[in-house]
Amino acid sequence: MADRTVYVDFHNTTLDGDRAPVPSLQAICLRCGKIEEVYGRGDGSKRRALCAMREDCRYDEDNYYQDSEDAPGPIEPGEGTVKQAPGPGTITIGGKRKAPTTKAAPTGTITLGRSKR
Repeated sequence: MADRTVYVDFHNTTLDGDRAPVPSLQAICLRCGKIEEVYGRGDGSKRRALCAMREDCRYDEDNYYQDSEDAPGPIEPGEGTVKQAPGPGTITIGGKRKAPTTKAAPTGTITLGRSKR
């Protein structure tokens, strides 16, 4: 899936500079865990980290990356996207939403549980 918003956590760090340690930011993609490190801690440094995430996406997607502090709601674990209530026809399996399939239901009887003896 491409062109979706993926959120990024930022943490303060220090990177080695030419002459001395430099205050920096570490950006962590909440979808895949990719880490980008940039010099500086201002808004320009955050934008650079977000651009680097988009340029070097592990999945070769063109996602829109945003600071997780700007998310409008809870973030889906492991997805990096905003958690939304499942819509009609949405199946939730193991915490991940899946689109309904169009396969025909199997015929016959399926017995669940243990038989009583």
